[in-house]
Amino acid sequence: MLNYCLLGETRKQLCCWSRAAAVVLTGEQREAVFVDLNATPDHVARKLVRYCDDVNTSGFAGITVLVPTQEKGTKIWRAAKKHDLPLPVFCFAIDDLRELLG
Repeated sequence: MLNYCLLGETRKQLCCWSRAAAVVLTGEQREAVFVDLNATPDHVARKLVRYCDDVNTSGFAGITVLVPTQEKGTKIWRAAKKHDLPLPVFCFAIDDLRELLG
C-alpha cells in the first residue's frame, strides 16, 4: 500500500489532499488512506472532515493517515476527535516517510 501511495500514478493527487485518497479494498470494506505532508494536525483533521462530507463513506471501515512519527499521529488523532467524523481515524507511523516522499 505504501508503495502505491508514494510511487503510484495518483501520488500527486494523494499528496495534494485532493478527493482522490487511495482507497484500500478488503472484501466488502473500504478504507481511505491519506499521507501527511507536514500540515498541522488541525489542518489534517479539517481535510478529513471535508473528505467525509464530499464522499459517500458507507461501507468504509475507517480513515488511515500515514505520518512520520507516532507523536504526530497522536496529535492528528486528537484533532480529528474534536470533529464529528462518521469513521474512526487510524494513524500509522512510518519513520522514514519524509525521505520516501523526497
